[in-house]
Amino acid sequence: MLRACKSVPIALAAVVLTGATLAPDALAQSAKRAMTIDDMMALKNVGGAVISPNGSQIVYAVSAWEHPNANPTKGDTARGDKHEVRSHLWLVPTDGSRPARQITFSERGESQPQWSPDGSTIAFLSARGAAAGEEQPHPEIHILRLEGGEAEKITDAKEGVTGFSWSPDGKRIAFLSVDSLPKTTEAARKRRDDPQVYEGDFRLSHVWMVDVATKKETELVHTTEFTVRGAPDWSPDGRHIAYVTTPSQCIHR
Repeated sequence: MLRACKSVPIALAAVVLTGATLAPDALAQSAKRAMTIDDMMALKNVGGAVISPNGSQIVYAVSAWEHPNANPTKGDTARGDKHEVRSHLWLVPTDGSRPARQITFSERGESQPQWSPDGSTIAFLSARGAAAGEEQPHPEIHILRLEGGEAEKITDAKEGVTGFSWSPDGKRIAFLSVDSLPKTTEAARKRRDDPQVYEGDFRLSHVWMVDVATKKETELVHTTEFTVRGAPDWSPDGRHIAYVTTPSQCIHR
């Protein structure tokens, strides 16, 4: 028997941001010239919007081109001959009662915001504080308590963090990190004596867990039989973690 699905009203909150807001006259004038590289560098993109557990706020990321020496706290882009795409986090009420405000400003940017279950804290990835001259700084999990204070780094994964998720009680965070390179390979890379083989240095990803209060990290499963993809997910009671794997023998086929 086929049953017709009833229409269910859904409340949607949209986060909209454009690179520039133009009046009709300005639009008419801008149509008289072609887009320039400066116009392209000024474009901004919105992503990773997440509604708070109580539905009152939305955190999202805004990405744009910035010069490596830019000072985001002063709204400085320091446009020059070298730029990087960075994203920073913004917060806005879902009812639009107040304008959106930027809440992170680090020199390395921030991404992948997630609310804690109680809505008091936002976790995100950032490579802030990386050593000067580091070619590929690794992102770590940071938490920002909305009651005030600076963001705090809670992971110290040697190869950084890719995906993560809060436990239902907000006391732990499960995350993914790849295997470290052998010391001989690290030394060769620093000497720039490391021939690059296509897909030759693929490293397996594993599930870890960090205690938010103590920052103690624990690797849950270490194996060469598979690699983990995506972000882990917790059962409602916090007793189990689900994750997606790919058998290692299938990776290069």
